[in-house]
Amino acid sequence: MRALHIYFIILLATGAQAQALKLELVRTFIGHDHGVRKVVFSENGKLFASGDTRGGIRVWSVDDGAIKFTWNEHYGAVLDLQFSRSGDKLVSAGSDGQLMIFDLTTGKIIDRLDAPNDVRQPVNNVNFARFSLDGNSVYFGGTNTYVCVKKIGSSTNGKVIHVEKKTILTGDVSPDGQFLTVGAEMMIMTFNLKTNELVREFNTGDCGVNALRYAANGKKLLTWCANSRVDVRDPNTLGLLTSFRSGSGARKFSNLFFTQDQRYVITGDHASRFTVWDLSNRELVLDQSTEQGTIMAFDMQDEPNYLLSGSLDKTVKLWRIVEVNEEEEKQKRKRKNDDKVEPELIIVEEHTVNARTEKETDAVAKSASEVREETELEPVIVKTETRVETDTTDPASVVEDIKESKVEPEVKGPKVANFTRPPDVLNGRRVLPIRHEHRIELASRNLTFKVWDDQVVDGDIISLYVNDQEIISNYSITASQKVVSFNAAGLDKCYVFLHAHNLGRIPPNSVTMSITDGQNLHKVNLRSDLNGSAALELMFD
Repeated sequence: MRALHIYFIILLATGAQAQALKLELVRTFIGHDHGVRKVVFSENGKLFASGDTRGGIRVWSVDDGAIKFTWNEHYGAVLDLQFSRSGDKLVSAGSDGQLMIFDLTTGKIIDRLDAPNDVRQPVNNVNFARFSLDGNSVYFGGTNTYVCVKKIGSSTNGKVIHVEKKTILTGDVSPDGQFLTVGAEMMIMTFNLKTNELVREFNTGDCGVNALRYAANGKKLLTWCANSRVDVRDPNTLGLLTSFRSGSGARKFSNLFFTQDQRYVITGDHASRFTVWDLSNRELVLDQSTEQGTIMAFDMQDEPNYLLSGSLDKTVKLWRIVEVNEEEEKQKRKRKNDDKVEPELIIVEEHTVNARTEKETDAVAKSASEVREETELEPVIVKTETRVETDTTDPASVVEDIKESKVEPEVKGPKVANFTRPPDVLNGRRVLPIRHEHRIELASRNLTFKVWDDQVVDGDIISLYVNDQEIISNYSITASQKVVSFNAAGLDKCYVFLHAHNLGRIPPNSVTMSITDGQNLHKVNLRSDLNGSAALELMFD
């Protein structure tokens, strides 16, 4: 296992400023036709490989995003991938029961395994595969409950080195190449690779081991249990050194890593988040959403602290983990709020909705048929100028000359409902739980929303609601910002709901949104699907 030169300094010596961590998106890789199931860096970090749920494998250049090789050999999901230490070979394991070894100089398959010899039962899922230290053999295991070894290029299909009536979910070879440790349901087992003998085993007693990883120096072993517990163990005894709870319920983490100094543990789960834990006090020091979709696997590389994530939305994202000085960030935000920026002239499609209209009695007096007649009037061509404060941090802002636009006659609507809490269902959709970062405090009720797509424009169509009032209807999200104003007069707080009309080409339906009250700017990312609508809670000071 390669060294991970990742030095996270969360708390400095007494009197020093506190540090925090955050993820910065470096690049998004698009090229799979199906959800990404596995990602892995090469040893030198210049390449990475990804496998999808339909057997597709891609090898990419990290620097420019170019696809070096494409294979579609598996008939099922790619469950594991690994580069050889020398970087000239790649092994893949699939749910079709096949194991394949690819030559990265020619792009050809140099070996293929359908089932090991001396095993009557087919492999079915091959859940893990690891090269030997010299790259001449591969160790693997899966739902056939056998740990096997395959000599690359040999005429035999493979040899059983251990038989255990338990499904093998994960495995890792020690950095010195002497031992193989696997997780088989509630058992952790270690084999001596010189003798192919079982030398240690440990029964967790209460949870299945779904992931495990050696530290770079081989002196610690990291395991994750299905009950969301992370354990740090002594590889020589498999005894527990320390433990902490990584989540609640059956939260499924896709992978685990030590930093090189073994002070921190990085975990990633199937809820599209990454977390960093300080082992000295077992505290969570980073918890950040990737807004990517369901993350199935991730990998880490040494300098410059790269993290790679593969998702069921068919994308792979490259992240950098950076240190942030919280005091400096606070001062930057304060300076930004204090600066008086002269508003620029931009042209946008704008729709203003007031919580209280000046002529509510007129709206009440109108019948439904009169409202329909009013909306069917011919549009009036007028010169419009809209002045809003441009968010200089949003590159998608579009500045144009004053031009003619079509303005529909305004339709007076009913008063917006005053919600004291978000409803369970809105417009036929379940309302998703509100995240902590999606509860926003504002100083004014005169609000301006901007929505756009700052990633891949894939045809997402959305409607946006404030409480029960639709302020954006059936809008196809683009890289350009759509601006809509809302006056929340009379409301103690209000809720914003993102209603998805489709999933676009890359599920789920996602938008970037900024909200300003004229004094402060908040930027958030929201994701919805055809079952649930994301929500924000806006509170007024």
